[in-house]
Amino acid sequence: MYDQIPAGVVSVLTSSTVESGVLMTTDPRVDMITFTGSTPVGKAITVAASDTLKKTFLELGGKSACLVLDDESVDFGVMMAAMATCSHAGQGCAILSRLAVPRDKFDGAVEIVGPGGPVPFVDLFQGRDELVVYQHMWYDGAPHQGQCEGCTFLAWHVDDAVYLNARGVSFAVLTSGPWDEVAPFVEFMGYTQPWYSVRGVVSRGGGRGSLGFSICRRC
Repeated sequence: MYDQIPAGVVSVLTSSTVESGVLMTTDPRVDMITFTGSTPVGKAITVAASDTLKKTFLELGGKSACLVLDDESVDFGVMMAAMATCSHAGQGCAILSRLAVPRDKFDGAVEIVGPGGPVPFVDLFQGRDELVVYQHMWYDGAPHQGQCEGCTFLAWHVDDAVYLNARGVSFAVLTSGPWDEVAPFVEFMGYTQPWYSVRGVVSRGGGRGSLGFSICRRC
């Protein structure tokens, strides 16, 4: 297909800064802008494009929720929500952004183990309304290099949660490994985000066969 498109018809521009985006939305030589992403950025594009009367096509992610009803298991809901949230790299107008679970299925008083000992699960919210958790697989008794390579790599993706915290979202890593094994692993890897062990508490909180991101909301 690529050899059938004339040179200059399609150009790819990548940038780690916002300057290129600002230029495209304000330059009069650009006739149309398409964007998939957050609503605040979509608003900024609309304002910037209005000066030159550009056409815009925006797919803005809202607060689409995955609803777990009374007759469905939370395990299944978490699995489907994680798959849907991460699909298409999260860039889509219908991508899920939260998981709604009946209150009677959530016990915030359940204790998990962290650096300071047992803490109620609800403390992971740190007073914020939402919580993103990464579920890290664990192999009991394995050396540091024997733990899940994919999980150790993905855990680095949230090295700094300032962006999430500023938007009312907390972040934590959960694993089923015993804390006396998890603590030296976290120190060895140099992870800076909070880790907790859910050993013996909940099967869906990062067991050996469980991995990925989940989003919780405190109602």
